[in-house]
Amino acid sequence: MLPSCHLKEHSHAWLFAVLFATSHVYVVRTRGDVRSLSILVRCRFIAIISCQSLENVPSAFGSIALTLTDSSCKGPAIDNDKDKSSMNINQNFEQSQCRPLTTANMATTDLPEWKSKLIELALKSNILTFGSFKLKSNRISPYFVNCGLFCKANLIRAISTAYARQIDSYAKEHPDWGFDVLFGPAYKGIPLCATTAEKLASEDESQWGEIAYSFNRKEVKDHGEGGLMVGESMKGKRVVVIDDVMTAGTAIREAIDIINGQGGKLVGIIVAIDRQEKMPSQSEKEGKGDDGTPRGSTIGEVRRETGVPVMAVLTLSDMIAGMKKLGREEETKQMEEYYQRYKPSD
Repeated sequence: MLPSCHLKEHSHAWLFAVLFATSHVYVVRTRGDVRSLSILVRCRFIAIISCQSLENVPSAFGSIALTLTDSSCKGPAIDNDKDKSSMNINQNFEQSQCRPLTTANMATTDLPEWKSKLIELALKSNILTFGSFKLKSNRISPYFVNCGLFCKANLIRAISTAYARQIDSYAKEHPDWGFDVLFGPAYKGIPLCATTAEKLASEDESQWGEIAYSFNRKEVKDHGEGGLMVGESMKGKRVVVIDDVMTAGTAIREAIDIINGQGGKLVGIIVAIDRQEKMPSQSEKEGKGDDGTPRGSTIGEVRRETGVPVMAVLTLSDMIAGMKKLGREEETKQMEEYYQRYKPSD
């Protein structure tokens, strides 16, 4: 059981809890009308500041950077009479729907080594490129990730290992979560589900050795074994969808329909890239540019619709951190500016 920190009621005061976790710094803000906030973390140190306004935050914190969150960010109110033992970090922070005002905290120094190496490999292989790219949304992006180029043996090994590590990491942080089948929607999901299943077994044979994969055909086969599906049956099984990207969410929703039709139960989704940007507005679709209204991301919307974890091997935050680590200041600046322009509200 992780230690629990409670912020009790302080009317009309801002509360800041600076949580120095094992490898992350979390800054959580709540208002006096929230009676109690329970945060489960592996704490090294906890500092709680109570003040009437942001200007009163003591300067004694010196070089510690407090990343302030959006004014719409509220911590979940918790009933002290209910059992909180089932709450976890993922639930607390996803439900609060916090989003930083600046990108200062996006480029963290604790980027896992395997993510750093994946970013370097993507750059070297021209999978991650920089320039001026027109997206389907009509936005002009300073970067582009072409996941279809993970097509050589060493690149297939790298991306499938990365998927496996992300899944394994999430499972270890959430021991009550698990699944039976990796489902790769045709076409790009087909090699991903097979290679990632094998790499999962390499990560932890005792936990993942019996994981199966399944994929669909674009057209129902009417000879031989016939049918729509290839691989493990999903009937009565817990299923994770694996794909490369999530743009409008159309392909993911089609995959969910297939899982339901086959009698499976969706318990998770994983993609290679989370661009961490808001969904396009109608004016953008018409080529008139963003209307400036706050909107959530596609991943956030799918997460809310399905109620299951939506994981990403690399997020824009990861790529910014990786580029900073490599000393690529110009590209980092461009990505940060893009994020500021199109950051999601979730």
